[in-house]
Amino acid sequence: MQRGGYWKSHFQADQTTLQNVSHMGEIFRGRTETLKMPAYETFVPKFVRGKSVRSSQIYQFREVILQSLLRQHFLNPEVLNDFLAKLGIKSLNALEFEVLGEKALPEGYVDIILKEAWPRGMVRQIVIEVKLGAASRSDVEQLQRYVNEIGEECMAGILVAERVPKETKVGDDRIHLATYGFNDIDLRVPHNFEALLSNIELFLKS
Repeated sequence: MQRGGYWKSHFQADQTTLQNVSHMGEIFRGRTETLKMPAYETFVPKFVRGKSVRSSQIYQFREVILQSLLRQHFLNPEVLNDFLAKLGIKSLNALEFEVLGEKALPEGYVDIILKEAWPRGMVRQIVIEVKLGAASRSDVEQLQRYVNEIGEECMAGILVAERVPKETKVGDDRIHLATYGFNDIDLRVPHNFEALLSNIELFLKS
């Protein structure tokens, strides 16, 4: 840290600052007044599926919002246990996993990763790639690269998309395709995050 053209240690700099402050004026001994704030409402953004949004309180439903919804969704132990059962993973339960977002790999960034919170030896993991629209062959190939990169520690790779075309194929038993939905919610109408979270569903393709 530099003070007056000379390099000083943090301690010396702090000491100089305190000395300067001590000479700035006298201690205030008057009566303090409470700052009165006007009434306010908590800002709650809403999300809608569409190309044009003209409201300052309504935002486009983007992939990053879907990723956040899925992370919160998997934090529910009931949801995660049901999901693990559908994947055929019975040796672990939800309480043994932590839910993380965007893990960097040489092949790119994994959107969501479920990994053992207290590993013993190898760290068993499930990687999840999220796509807002329809799944494509390149999406499957991208997920395959993530699964290959993690290696034997990867228990499963999940590609979550709005739609999975019939021609979308996988060549690895560890890779699964899934679609998402929101019950009867119409995303062309604005909804807040909590409403979307309470209605989101995942469907694993057989």
